[in-house]
Amino acid sequence: MVHIIDGLNAEFATRVRDARKEKKLTQQELAESIGVDKRTISMYENGRMFPQGNTLQRLATELRLDPLWLATGQTEETQNHLASQYQKAKDIGLPEKVSQIFIEDWRSLQAGTNFHLPRYSPSSSTGGQNFNIRDFVPVVKTDFDQYRATRYPATHPQNSTYPAESILIFDAGITTFEKVENGDDIIFRFHGKENEAGLRRFVREPGVPQGALFSIHPLMPLDPIPADKRKIEILGVVVTQVITRRS
Repeated sequence: MVHIIDGLNAEFATRVRDARKEKKLTQQELAESIGVDKRTISMYENGRMFPQGNTLQRLATELRLDPLWLATGQTEETQNHLASQYQKAKDIGLPEKVSQIFIEDWRSLQAGTNFHLPRYSPSSSTGGQNFNIRDFVPVVKTDFDQYRATRYPATHPQNSTYPAESILIFDAGITTFEKVENGDDIIFRFHGKENEAGLRRFVREPGVPQGALFSIHPLMPLDPIPADKRKIEILGVVVTQVITRRS
């Protein structure tokens, strides 16, 4: 029988399935041990569902795994090491130049760098290249900077900080909440959900060392979201914006 993993959370699904088999547990046994039904475990292993609430912790405990590794494929030590290495490389002071960065669709933003974006070419539209200059924004950066760009949706409520249709330039270098500075504006997504990106301000308050994500919109005081790396993946930190409208 071929096991097909075709959902959004394929890598998470593989980690769950491999760990369950290594512990010689059936889906039913694992389900009973963490208080869910067998179908839920099957959905996890198909990549079609991600554990919510405290279920991730219970699942990791039963499989004797680090919950952060189970959720993201990286330990806290690995994430912090990669973030530190990226910051060190940025601090070297490499020469800057103007680069054309493809403007990604807000609704399909994803984390990481393991995907290919179109590159600007004035004479060709083949081989992953694109000749429409309106799809790009010029940015001054080094060859090492992992800057990306996206257009803030016009469907979102008007925001005096980030007007609709403005282009956000964000640093998508590997980072963690420990490396994010107080007051940084974060583009993020929730692990395992087919939701579009969110934009909030990271605030580290006294008594809340892990920090939280607060609403930026002055007219929409949404409840803060705890900065839990097991539930939230950082897509990038906003560097600047270009206020413009598509013609």
